[in-house]
Amino acid sequence: YPERISFALQGLEHVENELEGPLSEQIDTLSRAQSIFTQAFNQDQYGYLLLATTLLPYGQYNSDTAAAARQAGIKVIIGNEINDSKGYVLLECDVAEIYPDNEASLIADWQSLKIKSPEELIESMTGAIKESFPENPLVIIINAGILHNQLGTENAKRYVDTLIPLLDEVRQREKVEFITSAEYYDRFVGGKQYIVLRLDDYQTSQGRWLFEKVANRIAELDVPLTIGIITSKASLSISVCSLKERVNSPSSLLL
Repeated sequence: YPERISFALQGLEHVENELEGPLSEQIDTLSRAQSIFTQAFNQDQYGYLLLATTLLPYGQYNSDTAAAARQAGIKVIIGNEINDSKGYVLLECDVAEIYPDNEASLIADWQSLKIKSPEELIESMTGAIKESFPENPLVIIINAGILHNQLGTENAKRYVDTLIPLLDEVRQREKVEFITSAEYYDRFVGGKQYIVLRLDDYQTSQGRWLFEKVANRIAELDVPLTIGIITSKASLSISVCSLKERVNSPSSLLL
């Protein structure tokens, strides 16, 4: 199993740099990336189903890249350059704005390092939440790493402890499906069972060890697997990604 993980990681190291060419080349690049994950993880012996791969080409994002992702069979692509004519998500300028994208489920990108209170964050999402429905669920990602860096470990834990029940209330009331990133908790957040792995700093020995540890833990779960890829350049500042989950120790794990 670790060998398959290594195989997948090796194949992704140059993907971001290749997303600068014409649309046809982008489609080819993304198709190859999707194929890498399919070969590495869609194995009957592990019981995984790779439903969608979320590639995060920070600084390279545009509508052509989104189109390429869809044509390559990738459900969601996220970046920090937002095309205003599309329903992509940007959290910046201390205001959270989240828009469902009917074609690609939902994407979220948090660039603001100013931490809103849990209550303020929920309030700022009101409009987008009302546009979400079970067939096209809103996916919310809160990057616990940002909370940790800005608030410290204990305050970050308290923040997430406050936020998760608020989100669960919203999910029940509005029939919204969502995910949150809570890297410091070993708990399952209700709803559909998806796993999202975040691979920032996967080139480092610590990052690789952490990914393998998490992957081995979820190998025991009978759930679909959705993998989010974040390059090391993006790892300090931004959030990310896609579907539904569970949480593990301080890590590159989005749940």
